Formats: sequence, C-alpha cells, structure tokens
Amino acid sequence: MSDTQADVLKALKEEKDKASDTSDLLTKDLAALKKESEAGDKAIEGYEKAIDELKGKKNIHQEYLNNKKGMVDTALGDRKEKVKALITEGEEEIAALKADRVTQDAAHKAKQTTQKEKIKTLEDKQQKYDLEKNLQKKTGDQLAGLEKLRKEIEMWEEENSHEHMFCLLEIFKADLDKIEISDKYREDLNKAWTDLKDARKALREAEVSMKEAERTLRETEKTLEEKEKKQKEEILEKIRNLPEDSTEDNDVD
Repeated sequence: MSDTQADVLKALKEEKDKASDTSDLLTKDLAALKKESEAGDKAIEGYEKAIDELKGKKNIHQEYLNNKKGMVDTALGDRKEKVKALITEGEEEIAALKADRVTQDAAHKAKQTTQKEKIKTLEDKQQKYDLEKNLQKKTGDQLAGLEKLRKEIEMWEEENSHEHMFCLLEIFKADLDKIEISDKYREDLNKAWTDLKDARKALREAEVSMKEAERTLRETEKTLEEKEKKQKEEILEKIRNLPEDSTEDNDVD
C-alpha cells in the first residue's frame, strides 16, 4: 500500500467516524478500497518478481522478429510492396468501418436526444389537453372556492373587522383573476387535441428514426467485429492468391 493510499484510507476512516447520515456508505467505501489496495499490493509484488523474466521473454521474441523479418524482406524483394499493399487495404477497410461506427454512434445519440425532447413535448401537450378537457370542473372548483371565501369575508364583516376583510378580499381578488371562462372552448379544446395528435406523431417518427439509427449502428458494429476477427485470414487468403511475378525473356542479338 502506497503512502498516498494509506493517507486516503485514514482520511476516509476519520470521515466515517465523524459522519452520521453517510456512515454506512463510507464503511462500504472504506472496506472496498482497502480490499483493492491489498490486492494491488499483491499484484505489485508479483509483477516486480516476474519483471526480469517478462523482459527476457520479450527480448527473445524481438530477436526472433528481427532475424525472420530480415530474411523474409530479402526473399520477397519487390513483392514485399504488394504484400504491404494488401495489409494496408485490410487496415483501411477496418478504419473506414470504425469511422462509420463513430459517425453512426453520434447520429444514434442525436436521435435519442430528439426522442427525449419529443417525449417531453408530448407530456406538455397531454397536460395542456387535460387542463382544457377538465376546464369546466376546474372553473367550478374555483368558483366554489370563492363562495367559501365570501362566507368567511361576511363572517368578519359581522365582526366589523375590516383588517381581516381587507386581507381576505385581496386573496379573493387574486383567485378571481385566475378564473378564465372561455367563449371559444370548443376551438381551444380541438386545438389542444390537434397539438396532442401532432406530438404523438412526432414522437412516433422520432422513435422510428432512432430505432433505424440504432439498427444501422448495430449492423456496422457486427460487420466491424467480424472483419476484425477475419482480418488475418482474409489477408493471408489474398496473399495466397497473389499472382507470381511474370518474367519475359528478352532475345539478345
């Protein structure tokens, strides 16, 4: 365990001892981090013991590569460029698929964002429609509230308490101003329904578009995965089919 890790664990323990609401969470964090620190100590110990052996094996492979590559480069001669071109072609195909994946992933995320926006719009339109639909009940409840408030005002009027009346009349005025009685209720409700219909259509189209983007992305990811798995075999197959260099005998006069 490093000094830094020990200091962090010590600070967490002190925080846990002082805490109340987060004590259980800190206890779990402390136990988990201590466990990982101990596992890290074992990993470091094992790696440091094996590092010389690992370096030695890597050097053996490096020496093998140097020897074989020199021999193969010499044997291939000009054909080496053709083989390299085949390798590059395979790498470029994979690079193109990766670029497509990045583009398609961004498009998918954008479609997801649009879908969320359409869901929010639909929720807003549904709420607006529900308010319009229930306008009669809402207005009735508001008027009933005013009736109740009037009785309270009249009660204080009997007590000749103008201070209380003034306060309640201010509330009465504010509540009265909130009441909207529409002369074009049919038009308003029909418009709210049309907005709701349009919002549902927009969400439906956004969901279809998002699923299509997701399908395209998954297909590209699958193609890329298969291409990466088969890359070596495909390159070796192309090399196997690489035509031999043709030589022409020239007559010497």
